[in-house]
Amino acid sequence: MKWFRKAAAQDYPLAQNRLGVMYEKGLGAAQDYVQAYKWYTLATGRKQNVFAVANREALALRMTPDQIAQARRPHGSMPTNDATEFSSD
Repeated sequence: MKWFRKAAAQDYPLAQNRLGVMYEKGLGAAQDYVQAYKWYTLATGRKQNVFAVANREALALRMTPDQIAQARRPHGSMPTNDATEFSSD
């Protein structure tokens, strides 16, 4: 997860999308739909990354309205780096 986060910080949409997948599936971090949605949203970017758009739309079908509202709140440049992540290089 560390390297994906570093690439995502450099506005690399494929890494941002992958972080969304990792949060959605609970791979390398605790499963968190809100964080996944935020990463997918960042990955869509100006060029509308079709994979991130599709992932975000599919995830939204499994989220509650409150979760979606929370994910859409302004959050700065990147989603939070919470303490639920595991150390994986």
